[in-house]
Order: sequence, then C-alpha cells, then structure tokens
Amino acid sequence: MPGHKTTHTQMERYQLIDSLLADGKIVPFDDILAFLRSELRDTKLSESSVRRDIRYMREELSVPIAYDEKNHGWKYTKPFQFPAQGFSDDEILSLHLMRKLLAQHASDDVFYKSFDSLLQKITPKQDESSFLERFFVPARPKFLIKPGVSEKVLYALKHNVLLDFYYNSRWEPEERHRRIMPFQIVIDEGALYLYGAKKSPNPNPRLFKLSKMHNVELLSSESFDLPENFRFAGVVSLSGAILSRNGKVKYTYGQPAPTLFYHGDADRLVTYNQIAFANLGFFGSNKLVERFKKFNYPYRIKRMKNFGHEVASMFPKMLDEIDDFYHHWILLEKKYQVDESWYDASYQPIMLWRMSPSDLYKKKKKTSAN
Repeated sequence: MPGHKTTHTQMERYQLIDSLLADGKIVPFDDILAFLRSELRDTKLSESSVRRDIRYMREELSVPIAYDEKNHGWKYTKPFQFPAQGFSDDEILSLHLMRKLLAQHASDDVFYKSFDSLLQKITPKQDESSFLERFFVPARPKFLIKPGVSEKVLYALKHNVLLDFYYNSRWEPEERHRRIMPFQIVIDEGALYLYGAKKSPNPNPRLFKLSKMHNVELLSSESFDLPENFRFAGVVSLSGAILSRNGKVKYTYGQPAPTLFYHGDADRLVTYNQIAFANLGFFGSNKLVERFKKFNYPYRIKRMKNFGHEVASMFPKMLDEIDDFYHHWILLEKKYQVDESWYDASYQPIMLWRMSPSDLYKKKKKTSAN
C-alpha cells in the first residue's frame, strides 16, 4: 500500500507464516493474512505484501511451501521449520559491511550485479539506531569490463563453448587475437580473470583479465570437454567465505583442492564463522575447516587471533608459508591437516570489525555524557 510504513520486519512475517505451517496444517491465504495482521497489529498489511513474502520464501530461501489446489490453502510439502531466531545484530552489521566491501568493486558487469542483488535480498533493513555509518570502507580503483563481456564469458562457461576475443597484455605491446576454452573464473582483489587454454596439442593454460578483453564473440558451434578430473591443484584463501543457498557447504562434485586458509577470528567484514538463515548462508574459514576435518580433506589453517579483515591484505608476509604449502600439499600431494593459531601481543587492530553494535552504543553514550 503506497505510503504505508510498517513497524515490523519481513523476517518477522516469515516466522509467523512458518508458525502456522510448521505442524503440517493447510492454511487458506485469507487466514494467513488475518493472522499476520492480528499478531503484528497492522490492519493495513496488504495482500500483495504477504503474497510476495510467500513467493520470496519459496524462491529465495528454498522453503518447501506450496499451494494445495484440492484443499485451497498453503502448506509445507515436507517437514520444515525456520530457525528460532533471525539474524543477530552483529550478523546484520556484518551483512551490511559485506555490501560496503562489495561496493568497492561496483561495476555494470553481471557478476557484481548478481552478488549485490543476492546480498540485498538477504540483508535486513537497518533501523535508526544503526551504527553502520561509523564504518568507513574507502573506494578503490575499478576494473572496467566492456558491456557484454561478462555475460558471454558466463555463457561459455555454462555451455563449454569456445571464446574468440582480442586481448591487451602488459607484456605485449600490441593486442593479440585469442581463441580459448574457458575453464574457470578467478576473483582476485576485486578483479575478474578467466582461466582458459587453447584448443590445441599445446594448450598453454593461462589467466586473462576480463577488463582487458574486447570484441568477445561466442563460438557456439565449437564445443569442448573439460579435462578429466579438472580442478585447481590448490587454493590459498585470505579472509574468504563461501555463499551457499543449500545449507552447509557440500562438495558434491568431488573433493575440494587442498586449501591454505588465513582468517582473523575478529573479522566482522567477511565472517570467520557463519551467517546463516534457513538454507542461505555465508560460511567462513572456521566452518569450512569443520567440513574439511569431517571428510578428511587436506588443508592448513592459520587462525589470526584478534585480527580483523586486514588479514586479506597480508599476502606478502605469507609467501614463505605459501611456498611450503605448494611444496608439501601440492607437489608431494601430502594429505596433511594442520590447524594453528597465531597471536602477536604487540599487535594493535587497525580496523573496528571487532566491535559489536552494543560496544559502539556504549562508547557513544560515554562520549555524549562527557
């Protein structure tokens, strides 16, 4: 309803709908609407808002909700129940900070838009007591990708067809024509790269920066098969996390590559643990390592005690450890599982990600009192 302001959140409505359906009942839409209006004390709550809620629960949160034509009502198609609580204040702050971090690399390409759209959908709105503005994430130089390039690369990846393009390399004074098999997208420090190779006896695989590709064309009639058991030999993750829309991270297509994790246990920008609701979740290094342990995947994690997201910029200091990881886990194919914590008593945090909203609130009250 135009101009109608609510005093409740979408998450509260989702939980109320769940409370009606969780025990297997079939509930007519009019009864759902009446129940929500009564419980939320909002007689102006519109039908369209509640219908959007049901559609969002089904399509975005993977809730097994469906309309029963025979009984003229909504029901769960299998046993399901929402978590007892929605996002905590700290988790909501983390989601907003993740959007700020993503905005450093804002662009018109399909990858950025998809990430931002998904974060926007699962990030609850803030109220007036929010302290998000006390966190500043500076802008960074943007890697401009020509219109249509990302879409064509994504299509080629999905359908295993060749890409034809011209490429400007820092090592070569003149642009060169390329025709490659696209294998994988690599994201590094905000830049998007395509990992691919020539379709020839000497494939020479390499990385191509999407912002340096132009005149990109799909060769839909020229397909290829991925190399058998294709995957990266190893992964180095600095303050990383994985987004899952299907609950806990499951490596359904085979064992993940040996992984070297670095993460600050006080990171509030990219969670060290997890932010999850229903089947949606961001799973940080601590939770990913739990999965690696459970299924005996090789890994090494260095837990940086009291560090925030600044760990993501400490790559030069880790080169010796990365070299050791490359030698033992990749070249020698050792199946080691190494878990270590690192603490520096002289370290002074350079970011505020360790502070919770309640900490900031107390700090503001003290400042105001003075």
